[in-house]
Amino acid sequence: MSLKEIRQAAIDRLEALFPLKSEFINVFDAENNPGNILGNGFNCIWGEGTPITGNTKRIALESILIVSLTKTVETRVNDNIAPLIDDLFVDIETVIKDFFNQTNLGITESWMRGFKRVNVAAPRLIAGNKFALINIYFVVDHTIDLI
Repeated sequence: MSLKEIRQAAIDRLEALFPLKSEFINVFDAENNPGNILGNGFNCIWGEGTPITGNTKRIALESILIVSLTKTVETRVNDNIAPLIDDLFVDIETVIKDFFNQTNLGITESWMRGFKRVNVAAPRLIAGNKFALINIYFVVDHTIDLI
């Protein structure tokens, strides 16, 4: 099992879904990416994982795969509200539907057991309120061989 393989499969799906979006250069700090990427970007990184079962040869985990989407927004000066981010919400729905409809992101190995659930964080403004960022948290059921 490879966390790297699952992450790469997710990136490949995001690139297929959004050919005009760019992958973040700095995957650990969204705001520390160039504006041309934040204007229409994506990221995929692992969050924490929790063991759910285990034996001497393999451990099962539920890990969080975090997909981030960004979009340029025009904020109102008087209240910093960004009213025109509907495209970002369409993108969220697209990602969720695709990840759950794709059989395990196309991974056929038995260690990729599937997506269990998804949560979407509230959007927030970043980089001087010029961009909206939304994180989608997928709970991935997978195993790691211990030998």
